Amino acid sequence: MKKIYFLNVDFGIKLTGIERSSLKRAFLFKNYLNILPVFITSKLNVNLQKNIQHLKKIGWMPQKCQVVNVYEHLRYHDSNDKSSSPQFLSLNVDDFEVVEMNEKHQRFRSKSGNFSMYVVWHDVEKRNINYINFYFKSKKIKCELYENNRLYVSQYFDENFYINYEDIYDFQGKVVLKRIYSLKTHLIERIEHYKNSKLYTIYKSEQELTLKWMDSYSIEKKSILIIDKNRFWSLAASQRRPQCKVISVLHSNHLCESEIHNIETGTLNSNYSALLNEFHQVDTIITLTPQQKVDIETRFKNKNNIVTIPHSVDILPEEIEFKQRNLNKIVAMCRLAPEKQVVDMVLMMSELVKDHPEMKLHIYGDGGEKNKIIEKINELKLQENITLEGYVDDISLAYQDAIFSLLTSRCEGFSLAILESLTFGVPAASYDIPYGPASMIQDEVNGILVELGDYKGMAKKISNILVDESKLKEMSLQAYKSTDRYLEHNVAKEWGKLIFSE
Repeated sequence: MKKIYFLNVDFGIKLTGIERSSLKRAFLFKNYLNILPVFITSKLNVNLQKNIQHLKKIGWMPQKCQVVNVYEHLRYHDSNDKSSSPQFLSLNVDDFEVVEMNEKHQRFRSKSGNFSMYVVWHDVEKRNINYINFYFKSKKIKCELYENNRLYVSQYFDENFYINYEDIYDFQGKVVLKRIYSLKTHLIERIEHYKNSKLYTIYKSEQELTLKWMDSYSIEKKSILIIDKNRFWSLAASQRRPQCKVISVLHSNHLCESEIHNIETGTLNSNYSALLNEFHQVDTIITLTPQQKVDIETRFKNKNNIVTIPHSVDILPEEIEFKQRNLNKIVAMCRLAPEKQVVDMVLMMSELVKDHPEMKLHIYGDGGEKNKIIEKINELKLQENITLEGYVDDISLAYQDAIFSLLTSRCEGFSLAILESLTFGVPAASYDIPYGPASMIQDEVNGILVELGDYKGMAKKISNILVDESKLKEMSLQAYKSTDRYLEHNVAKEWGKLIFSE
């Protein structure tokens, strides 16, 4: 049986579309190819194991799926103590005044007043510590992060509160890695690797650390490496060829956002430039839509290793009667990031409510643009019409009774959000962008397509359909039907051809 590895970056509390799609693929491989993949992640994450347990609990990750993390492997591999039993933190409080801030937060202040600690616990019983912030004369100087009451990372701050360096500990409490940050860029400048408390080697970047780790990690010959995060893994994975088969998945546009229509000469997305220029060589490149494959082959005439395999539908929700839908509910599922152009959704709603003041937009997701979006909502006095719901694990809460979903991105690699919307029988209104929407949406059949930036045109089309309930009902039925080709067993056939071919 072939061993398959999915190369990712992280599993945080809030998942990106790439992480969600890789988890869906894991179930597809398990259910239809009889292969349980191993995830490899590269990011330092104190809460990784907790997040993995949560993903398995809610059914988003196969129960027996293994996740290997570069940093955790180095911590474990370099430690002589392999015990998983926790070393409970014990705080000597004799020299401190203790103030209970709330059930899980405590402040320890030295009697001199110069030094204090702010302690945060995972539980109200205060048995499982989360982190401690250390202050000297009210300035934060250090942060300790814990996992199962073992010290995992110590972060040391400069006078401007930027991280100066981090110590990462093994299971015996010895420093195994030290990450030093640049005083100018505040990015990682180098990583020092220690063995038996002695400096073993120095890495100039996290990419070099990942590369050296991959060289030493035991991966069987004829294994298959599937790259979901190319910027972090394409170099390291490509160097395992030809002993291993390397497959790279393009999850986004291969061109920079400002040049997405300049197919022949547009600047390449930095995540994929080394891959497409063959500085990092792989066996197969996967696009999620046929059009992206065509566009890449148009520019790179000698490319003959590109295959299109879309995302799949892993769960088909039960179809509901149209009368159960909330005729005033529109939804959007996206990160609140600049490329998603969520403000355009707000502008669209400002047009739609002129004729349909009862309509409500519920936006599910989180991100750095949140304040900007709130400002625009307030400016246009749409507080009664638009609600930011935050991140949710259960997407059925968003889709199950909605009548439309929205996508206003500048570009996509596929748009899992549209596929999920159609799966729940919710027609999708989207900008016609590369890539994804046009491959799933037939205009005014199972959704709406308008030109990039035409939020007024989107509002007009939605408005015209809202007054024709029979058309809206038919579009919902067509949305259900349009996802058949994305069912797991159909997509699994394409993966099977690729995986089992020699």
